[in-house]
Formats: sequence, C-alpha cells, structure tokens
Amino acid sequence: GEASTAAAARRLGATASEVFDARDDPAVAHTLAEASLQRETLDFFAAHGYDVSSSAKSKTAILVKNLPPDASSRDLETLFQTDVRLAPHAAAAIVEYDEPAAA
Repeated sequence: GEASTAAAARRLGATASEVFDARDDPAVAHTLAEASLQRETLDFFAAHGYDVSSSAKSKTAILVKNLPPDASSRDLETLFQTDVRLAPHAAAAIVEYDEPAAA
C-alpha cells in the first residue's frame, strides 16, 4: 500500500511518483514494492534474532506493522514504554518486553 510505496521511494532517495511511473500498472508497482520491503523486513528481523515467519510465537515480543513512514524508534518506545527494533524502512517494528505479562 501507501506505506510500502513511500518506504521504497525513500530508500531510493526519490519521490513515489519518480519511482512508480503513472503509466505503469499501479497495482503491480505496489505489489512489487511490498514484496521487496517484506523480504527486507524478514531479513532484518532474522539478523537480529527474530524469526517472524516461524510458527513459534514469542511470549515477550510483538510484531507491529503498517506503521506510518515517519515512525521513529523514540516515538514507538514512548508509546509502548519498552525497547523497539524498528525495520530500516520504518513500516514494521518488534516491540520487546522483559516479561510475558507485559506483552
């Protein structure tokens, strides 16, 4: 959607209209952007010890998705009052609590 398009454009240092030509099929452009960002997010979280594609569920971590493009770790840490691992494109984050009851 819109968040993934904005994140893909920001990563490339361009505007969404520069990245995705209006003459192209917008649905295809959005799908490609989302797939690329999803792979990048899975790889980022895996590199930091989180297997979000696994069927095993964490008792202390929460995956937060569809964040606004301008989301920041500081804002999320204030909101959730705990440590946050924000994906590079800022559309998803892992919120990590010390105790399962807090999650």
